[in-house]
Amino acid sequence: MKKSKFILLFIVLFTLLVTIVGFIYFFHAPYNAHKQSVNQVKYTIQEEYQLENLDPFYPYHSRDTYYIGMDETMVYVFDENNEMITSQERTSLQEELVKQRLTNDYGVTDFTH
Repeated sequence: MKKSKFILLFIVLFTLLVTIVGFIYFFHAPYNAHKQSVNQVKYTIQEEYQLENLDPFYPYHSRDTYYIGMDETMVYVFDENNEMITSQERTSLQEELVKQRLTNDYGVTDFTH
């Protein structure tokens, strides 16, 4: 009887260990690697263009990858090669204009969050 309890306990602990290692290997490590690569791009862009604080800074994946960052007054868009595509003042981004453009260009009518 004791040997079967030991085997059962060993199987449960082994399964738990494999689950934890699998989670770290397949989910946590790639997430951290992606986050680290985005941060590296952010720091490279900040140094190259003398920008102090790009926060928030995030990638946008479509056919190509673009990076969008904001500071206190401007919104910047960069391509995969860290070249600035465009910049625009944040005050010029008006919500109604964006909604109108989304409706006209893409047929979006539901703007609920």
